[in-house]
Order: sequence, then C-alpha cells, then structure tokens
Amino acid sequence: MSTRDHHQFVDYYASESLSPQTLTRYRSIQNVILSHIDPVRAGRGLDVADVGCGAGTQCLLWAELGHRAHGLDINTGLIELGKQRAAQRGLSVSFYLGTATQMPWADASMDACIMPELIEHVANWQQCLNEASRVLRHGGVLYLSTPNKLSPRQDEFNLPLYSWYPAFVKRWCVKKALSSHPQLANY
Repeated sequence: MSTRDHHQFVDYYASESLSPQTLTRYRSIQNVILSHIDPVRAGRGLDVADVGCGAGTQCLLWAELGHRAHGLDINTGLIELGKQRAAQRGLSVSFYLGTATQMPWADASMDACIMPELIEHVANWQQCLNEASRVLRHGGVLYLSTPNKLSPRQDEFNLPLYSWYPAFVKRWCVKKALSSHPQLANY
C-alpha cells in the first residue's frame, strides 16, 4: 500500500492540517499573496489554486474570504476529507484529484497558485513550475516555498538533522522507512 492512500497518512494530515501552527502559517501565506495583488482585483474575488492541497485547509481559508478556491492533490483520502470539511462549513471549494505536473485548469485561469513545500516531492519539478505559469493570469501570484537544506528541522522524518545528511544516507533512510523501519517516517 502506498503512502498516498494509507489511512495513517490521511489521519496524520487530517490532524496536522487543523493545528494552530498550520492555521497561522496559512493565514500568513494569504496575507503575503493578497499584499501582491491589486485590491480592486482581490475585491472581485480571486481564483486561487492550492496545489498539493492535502485536506484542503488553505482552500477553506480562501473560500471563507469569498474567493474561489481550487484544491489539487494526489491523495484520494485527503481530497475526500477536504470536500467533507467544505460541505460541513457550507463553503464552495472545487477539489481535484491529480498531479502538479498536469493541472486540470485552463490556461490563464488562476489569480494565485500556491505551492508550499511541494516541489521537493515532485520528480519533474520543472514541469510543475511550467504548469503553475500556464494556469496563472497576467499579474497573478505564484507562492512557492520549500525547505532549505541548511534547516536542521525536517518534518518528513523523525531523524535529527535529516536535511543535513548526504544524499546517499537520505536515500538509505527512505529505503528503510519504506521497508523495515516505517517509524522513521513522519509522512
């Protein structure tokens, strides 16, 4: 069973996506994006693509402000959870199952494209960026973040200073986490 559909993976993100730290971080991302978009344009409502949306928390925050939120993720369980959360709150959010390298949206259809901590998980990250450029309208904002390899904290693994490990050691850790030592992974 892949981690994309694993129940523990979904449960982990279901919980983490509503933590106070996550909500604070997502609201700060919203503020950064809105500070770079013309207020008149934002006042008419924005089309916001959250690529790698997980449980849809960021989409819900945009929808609460009256924007049109569109979430994309490869995980069926997380997409379903996002849909449930939107319905429970009476919010209209469009969720799509798919990949960052083949986004389901038309050319120049989004005002903002959000990709926090995503490209390091996409083998063809160049195509991911090409897709983001394709779907953005003129004057749109791409929000992209990725962990810095100098950062001592890495949430994917329960290993101290993982981001500082040499590439061959990281590959060994991934191999062990996928086989005999799943406790190493923190999804």
